[in-house]
Amino acid sequence: MNKSDLAPIRERLEILKQTSSSQTDVSEPLWDHPRSPELPITHAPTTPTRQTTQIADTVQALRQRSQQAHSESPTTEEPSPSPETLPPGIDLHWQRLQQEAIAINELAQKQAIAIQNFKRSADRLAWSLRKQPSAYGFEFEQFCEFQAAVVSQVTQDDQGKLVLTNVTVDLYQDERHASQTAEEIRAYSQARSQAESGRNGLVTFIGNPLAVFETCWQTLTSIIEARSQLTPLDLLIWLGGGLIGRLALELALSAVPGLWPWLVGATVGAVALALYRLLWAPRPDIAFVTRLFLALVGLAIGGHL
Repeated sequence: MNKSDLAPIRERLEILKQTSSSQTDVSEPLWDHPRSPELPITHAPTTPTRQTTQIADTVQALRQRSQQAHSESPTTEEPSPSPETLPPGIDLHWQRLQQEAIAINELAQKQAIAIQNFKRSADRLAWSLRKQPSAYGFEFEQFCEFQAAVVSQVTQDDQGKLVLTNVTVDLYQDERHASQTAEEIRAYSQARSQAESGRNGLVTFIGNPLAVFETCWQTLTSIIEARSQLTPLDLLIWLGGGLIGRLALELALSAVPGLWPWLVGATVGAVALALYRLLWAPRPDIAFVTRLFLALVGLAIGGHL
């Protein structure tokens, strides 16, 4: 076989090689990184796989759920910007506004203190004028007059807004504090004196009972003298007479026992007469009733001696 016969065969082999190489390039997928030689060559899928379908379904379900939750949630107003979320330029002016508010309040406090000091000085001047009016010959109204004292102050409401307002200065705060302190001291002194008097009375009663009895006797006699015509001497006479009469009656009863019914009848009659003179008489006789009562008390006491 000569070379002319081999030429067509070589051309056909070249064509076959080119055709096979082009088919291999088309059938193999394009890989960005080298493929392992152990894995077989697979064609790119033309239909979506199960995993891709599940992911798509999950994404769709989440999207629907998000839309449903957004539709069911109530619409809320957008909150006003807080100082933490303000833009830098606005936040700078807001901080400067707060600093100015602090400065205003400090000045208001100093001005209120100065006004109070002014009021105290005016009070001293008025006291000096009242103390020596003839020496000076001036009136307080010639020097000073008080009207409403107001200072400016910055407050903050519940929403955090700064409010510039006027505050009235209390010019008579010292007078109220002084009167309140005086009332407290007076009440404390009265309570202390009452406690001391009660304690002293108890000590006197325990230490000297005779003095207490004398005080009670003086009080009783003064009341009786004011309401009746009896005197302390009458009291002693009728009470002592009752005591002596009881002793005499006991001696008489021991000698003559038949006098007992007459004695009981006389006592009942005297009591009935005293009740009549006290309750049903046109003019009650307090002195007679008192004398009879003292005599009966003397009789009762004499029976226990």
